Amino acid sequence: MGEDKSTKIEDRIVSVVCISYNHENYIIDCLESILYQTYPRIELIVADDKSQDTTYEKIKEWCGKNKDNFVSCIYYSNEQNLGVVRNINKAINMANGEYIKLIATDDFLLKDSISKMVEFTEETNSDYIFSNAFVIDENTHFPIDSGIEYKTIYNKSKGVTIDNNVFERLYRSNFIAAPTVFLPRKTYLKYGMYSERYSFEDYEFNLRLAKNNAKIAYLNEITTAYRVLKSSESHFDSGVEEEKRFKRYNESLTKILKDYSKDSSQSMERFYLNTIITCILFKYDGYLDEFYIKERDYMSAKCKCVYYLETQLGLGHFLRFLRSIIRKIKGI
Repeated sequence: MGEDKSTKIEDRIVSVVCISYNHENYIIDCLESILYQTYPRIELIVADDKSQDTTYEKIKEWCGKNKDNFVSCIYYSNEQNLGVVRNINKAINMANGEYIKLIATDDFLLKDSISKMVEFTEETNSDYIFSNAFVIDENTHFPIDSGIEYKTIYNKSKGVTIDNNVFERLYRSNFIAAPTVFLPRKTYLKYGMYSERYSFEDYEFNLRLAKNNAKIAYLNEITTAYRVLKSSESHFDSGVEEEKRFKRYNESLTKILKDYSKDSSQSMERFYLNTIITCILFKYDGYLDEFYIKERDYMSAKCKCVYYLETQLGLGHFLRFLRSIIRKIKGI
């Protein structure tokens, strides 16, 4: 009663957890963007997953110079490569903040992002929030050039509507932009950490929260610069290593869909049908609903469909699946 809310909020520590692997060209962009946040109480944790380039050397040098600007500054490189999910869980377990902001070190934050996310989480009493992001490439660096019109993940004017059908929407498509997620520490305590059964962290976690009626909210602000690279987990190129990564990604995706199929009114066939329709609409319109579909997202979606058709469907199922696609196209 009678407390100044802004002072109360600013007293709370935000742990910014940076997940690093072979990002020597972008790591300083990420760290500088955290340093220049206006929010006063930030704990910095930089978890390098045994990079094979000079990433960790740059982390040590930068943190050595700037550690006194944070409530605390923890940085380390794992003795062996743990993989994305285990690396994230290890780092979060070191965090002391009331709020957690995960960020991959090839992305970076925009000005005032932390303050906006803390304030919005408090105002909405949310378990989990996400927001909008600029989509950038390897040539964009911190600070963002305000004179350039960058593409965004979501439509800037429409934003994203969150309703009571979040689980079904997520099962159809993981529409939550992982680089923008921000949440209270208590959310992990209540719903658990990221599952290490899968090769990527966000999708199963999102489904788990939605299934258990966690309060998910969308902040209609651009908070993050999301860098799309060939090595990004859900984007694929050509070559042997890319094929291996693609197979690993899709094996995890299939596991997740199977694990949650009993909780959804949609079949897996329906999920992949929607993905194929997304591909078709991309070719004609360039976007579907609120989510901006980039060329690489289109390629990723197409790969998922091919993987499913090749590995999950028998001939009879395939023919029925094909007929449903034709009927759907005729209805467009």
